[in-house]
Amino acid sequence: MEIDVRTLAQGSIRAAEVCVIGAGPAGLALAEGLRSRGVDVLVMEQGGRLPVNVSGAPGSDAPPLSAADAAHPSDAAHPSDAAHPSGAPPLPYGPVAGTRAFGVGGTATIWNTVLHGMPMAKYVALEPSDLEVRPWIPHSGWPIGWDALDRFYDAAHALAGLAPRVQSPAETGRGHPVQDLGGTGLETAFYHYGPAARFTRDLPDRIAGDDRATLLLGATLTDLRWSAARGRVAEAAWASEAGVHGRVRARIFVLAAGTIENARILLAARASHGGFEASPWAGRGFMEHPIDTTLELTTRAEALAPPGGFYSMQTLGEGESIVGRFALGDALLSSLGIPRASVRLLPADGPRVLERPGVRHSLRRAVPFERGRRAGGRLVRALWRASRAVAGARYRLWIDLEQVPEETNRVVLSGRRDALGRPVASLDWRWSDEDEGRRLRTVEAVARELERAGAGRVERVPDGGLDPRAHHHMGTTRMSSGPAGGVVDGDLRVHGAENLYVVGPSVFPTGGCANPTLTAVALALRLADHLAPRA
Repeated sequence: MEIDVRTLAQGSIRAAEVCVIGAGPAGLALAEGLRSRGVDVLVMEQGGRLPVNVSGAPGSDAPPLSAADAAHPSDAAHPSDAAHPSGAPPLPYGPVAGTRAFGVGGTATIWNTVLHGMPMAKYVALEPSDLEVRPWIPHSGWPIGWDALDRFYDAAHALAGLAPRVQSPAETGRGHPVQDLGGTGLETAFYHYGPAARFTRDLPDRIAGDDRATLLLGATLTDLRWSAARGRVAEAAWASEAGVHGRVRARIFVLAAGTIENARILLAARASHGGFEASPWAGRGFMEHPIDTTLELTTRAEALAPPGGFYSMQTLGEGESIVGRFALGDALLSSLGIPRASVRLLPADGPRVLERPGVRHSLRRAVPFERGRRAGGRLVRALWRASRAVAGARYRLWIDLEQVPEETNRVVLSGRRDALGRPVASLDWRWSDEDEGRRLRTVEAVARELERAGAGRVERVPDGGLDPRAHHHMGTTRMSSGPAGGVVDGDLRVHGAENLYVVGPSVFPTGGCANPTLTAVALALRLADHLAPRA
């Protein structure tokens, strides 16, 4: 069922076996996993249903972000204090308000990749070695093994509306040629793309349609109230913007409110109650996936020259696409002492000018007949393909980077409070000199290995740079075997708390090089499997 708190009486008390705080992809996946196992679950979400437009941003009638999110720039993030070895200026992260979203679907409501007229996101699994201790990566190593995560990836694919994982180019069924990478440190890999509607519409509808599951909308968590027995949460207090207050009682509570909010809730609970064992990592280890765009590839390679090939977007089914990419293999990463990285190819030339709104408007005025416009478009594309055969195709290389977890990158309580009296979160993030050194080694390796593979000529471009804001927040409640190294254990239970769990990218000890949603959903399904017998 779905309940708006505006319809509840003051002081209302709801009960459930499991209370999930947050209705983003991880929280919804957990609720679905519990609901399907017959567990009585309540999802508390401070926002409501948000209409999503084609750009992926919330609709015009979406409610404003909370005061915890609308921090002014000095409270949101801070740049590095020193210039990098490359001579580049310090990187500011900037305000976090635009990188977070409340409401059913969470950040899926602001996914900004649009395919087939729908907002989409990349889905990619971690690699087995991402969970291992990598001696060249500080604080690496997960407290769970690969098998404990891998067996939930297929279910995560299904929940996200994706086809089973593609393991080889032949499985795409298209017969496109693939670049030969033999003798290099590169490997062929894939990104899946799936629609946001799975989390903004389909899963919420499924959960709301079950009498044993509840979506409680408009309820902002204000306090975790602990029982007399230290380490056990008794109830979650909530309030609405209209001033309605209530409580939820449950046997088990799970924070699924996002990387910044999960950390803020735990830090606030520790400051006011001290109800669980304190970890020095609480709020620390914040990670992002910066994107480097400083390289360009010019190629006549058969696998790369034709448009619509293996490294271009391919539609697999309704609402799903896949794109080929280059991944840096484990041997290359360890030899250079760098974290995970992946390379996407985006055309740097071509008839994309035809897609510009101004050009399309001018063409409509100059050529009033649709048939004539289509003929002109075919001619332009044919001439473009002919020029590619002579001069070679050009691609801008987008390198997705893994950031090493550091204690100094963290969420803290700023000292300010929002309209509901909650401490406001502040993000302190820096791209360090060490990060920059690893980036430079990665960029050099990509250029060298692509040329070694015969892919073409790789050059640096003057307008390239590093974008630190992929909006992939991770790591502030990291997993560990004990509180000295993290906030939650391998089952995602908060160290020192009997019935409080955390799920989402905030629990990642390390983050891989690309979108965390698929792994977050897989961990949520794993947690549902763990909690169902205990609820």
